[in-house]
Amino acid sequence: MFWEKTVEYAFLWRAAQAEIVDFASPMSGKQERGAGDAIFGKDAKLLLIEFKASIDDLKTERDKFDDYPTAKELLGNSDDHHFFVYGRKDESRLALGLQNFFSEKTINFTDIHKYSAGQIFFKKYLLQFLALRKRDERGAGKIQLSDYTSIIGFNLDNKIVQACTLSEYAQHIFPSIMNEFEITENSDSPGMKPRM
Repeated sequence: MFWEKTVEYAFLWRAAQAEIVDFASPMSGKQERGAGDAIFGKDAKLLLIEFKASIDDLKTERDKFDDYPTAKELLGNSDDHHFFVYGRKDESRLALGLQNFFSEKTINFTDIHKYSAGQIFFKKYLLQFLALRKRDERGAGKIQLSDYTSIIGFNLDNKIVQACTLSEYAQHIFPSIMNEFEITENSDSPGMKPRM
C-alpha cells in the first residue's frame, strides 16, 4: 500500500505545517534498531516515534524484545509519548494512523503534541525500554542510551539548526543526572556507567 519512508515524510510535512513539533532528531543504524525512528519535541517535551508502512507491520516490533508480554506489562501504562505512526488509506489518499507502542491507544494526528513527555520522564522510559530489548546481534550487546550519540534539531520559528552529541545535550539538559554517570570507552562506541 505505502512505503515506510512515505509515511515518515508525510508525518514530517504535516507536523511542520501544523507546527506540532519544533525539534526533530532522526535516528539510524544501531540507534534506530534500539528505540525507534525519531525523537520529536515541542516546548521542551518529547515524543518517540516508530514509523511503519501499515498497521499490519506493527507486530514486527514484538520480536525485538526478550519478553514482549513483560515489556508491555511494565511500560504499557507509561507509553503516552511513544507512538507508531503508520499509513492507511482515506479514500484514495494517504492518511496517518497513530497508536501508542504498548497500550495500543489510537489518537488523532493533531493531538499528538498533547501526549509528549518531559525530559526526565522520557529518559527514564527510554532506559527501561532499551533494557527490555533483545541484544543487538550486529553489536557488542544491548543498545544503551549512550549509543544515541547525535542530536539534530531545528526550530520552525527561526530556522536555526543545531547539532551536538548526546553527551553534550544530556549534560546541558540533565546536569544532575549526568553527574551520576561517567563516560567509558570500548572498542565500538562510548558507553556510560554509574559512578561507584
